[in-house]
Amino acid sequence: MINLRASNMLHKLKLHFLKINIRLGNISYSRQLLKQQTPKTQSQPIKNIYTDLSVISMNDAGTGIQRLVKSVWSRLPKHAPNLNFYPIYATRKKKYALSQYPQKNIKKRQYVNLKSGDLFFGLDWSADQIIKHQVRLMTWKIKGSKQVFILNDILALQHPEWFTAKNRQKLQAWLNVIAVCADEIICVSETVKKQVLQYLHEHHIDDLPCSAIKLGGEISPSTYTAQIRPEFEQKFLASSYILKVSTIEPRKGHLCLIKAFEALLKRYPDYPHHLYLVGRYGWKSEHTLQYLKASPYFGTRIFWWDDMNDAELNLLYQHAVGAVNCSYGEGFGLPLMEAIYYQKPLLVRDLPVFREVSSNQANYFQQDQPDALAETLYIWSKDLNSSSTHMIPLTSWDASVEKIMQILQKHGVPITT
Repeated sequence: MINLRASNMLHKLKLHFLKINIRLGNISYSRQLLKQQTPKTQSQPIKNIYTDLSVISMNDAGTGIQRLVKSVWSRLPKHAPNLNFYPIYATRKKKYALSQYPQKNIKKRQYVNLKSGDLFFGLDWSADQIIKHQVRLMTWKIKGSKQVFILNDILALQHPEWFTAKNRQKLQAWLNVIAVCADEIICVSETVKKQVLQYLHEHHIDDLPCSAIKLGGEISPSTYTAQIRPEFEQKFLASSYILKVSTIEPRKGHLCLIKAFEALLKRYPDYPHHLYLVGRYGWKSEHTLQYLKASPYFGTRIFWWDDMNDAELNLLYQHAVGAVNCSYGEGFGLPLMEAIYYQKPLLVRDLPVFREVSSNQANYFQQDQPDALAETLYIWSKDLNSSSTHMIPLTSWDASVEKIMQILQKHGVPITT
C-alpha cells in the first residue's frame, strides 16, 4: 500500500512538472518527457472516439468554427459505423463527461476516462477546457489513448494587433498543450499547415505530424438548431443583396467595406443591391459598430444580424446575388466555400489562403481605400448574373469527414470495408 501511494505521488509530481514546463514554453522537452512515460507496447485498435464538443455543447454562437463542428460531428458515425462515437464536454471547473449534444446536458454527469483503444478527437476549439484539463490529457496519453486535434488558425500569434491579450494568451497556452499531447494536428488548409509546421520547427518539435483538409460548404438541415423566423423570410429575402458573413472583429475588414458601400450608394444612387452583414460582434471593434449604426444607410440599404441561425443563413446564401469577403487574414475562410457551394459570385481580398480555398473561383481585390473598393464593387456587381454559372462546388462535408477518417486510420482507427 505504501509503495502504491509513493508511486501515485511520483506520478502526480511528474505530471505537475510537465505542466510547469508547458506553461514556461518548454514544449519540445515536455513532449519528449511525456513520450518517455508512455508505454512502448503496441496500442489496441481504436474502438471508441471521444469527440470534444465542449463549447458548442454549452452555446451555439453560430460562428464558422461552430458550423465546422456541427457539420463534421453529424457525419462521423456514417463514415465509420464500426466505431463508437461519444460526444464529450468539460468546463473549467468540471472534468470531461459524456455530452447529450444537441440536447442540453443533464445535471448528472457521466465522467469519461480514456485508455488504450480510445481516441480523443479535439474537434471543437475548447481552449479553456484543454488548458484546464491538460494533466488529464497527459494521463490519458500515458494510459495509451491517441489524441488528434483540429487546428483552425494561429493568427493571434502572427498578428497580435487583431486580438485581445486574452485571445493571444489562450491560443498560445492551448497550442503548447496540444504540441505536447497530440499524435497529429489536422489543419483546415495547407496555408495553416505550413504555418503550424514552421511554429513547431521553431520550437524544436519535428516528430508531430500535421495534415490538411478542405472544408465543405453546404449548410445541411442536420446542423439546424432553430427554425426560420417568419418575419425574416417575408421582409428580407425579397430584396436583392450582397452578403458578407463573419464575426465583427479587426481583421475582418468591415469598416472599409461599409465605407465603400456608402461611397458606392452616393456615387450610384440607383444601385440595385443592399449589403447584408451576418455575424456576431467579436472584440476590439467598437468604432466599427458605432460607425455602422450611425450610417444614414443602416436599416435601409445596409443591414446587420448578430443572431442568424443556420436555417436562416442557408436561405440567405440561396437568395444572395453575390458574396464579399474583405478579411485581412484567415485560416480557411469558410464563407468562401459556402458561397461557392451555393454558386454565388465572390469578391474577396487577394490572400494566399483565399486563392487556395477558392481554387481561383473568385474575383480578387487589393484595395484598402473605400473609394477604390466602391468602384471595384460596382464593376464586379454589374456581371453577377453571368458569373454564377461558372461556379463549381469544390468539396462536400462528406469528403472532409472521409479525409479526417483516413488521417485517423494512421493512429489505429480500423479501416471500414
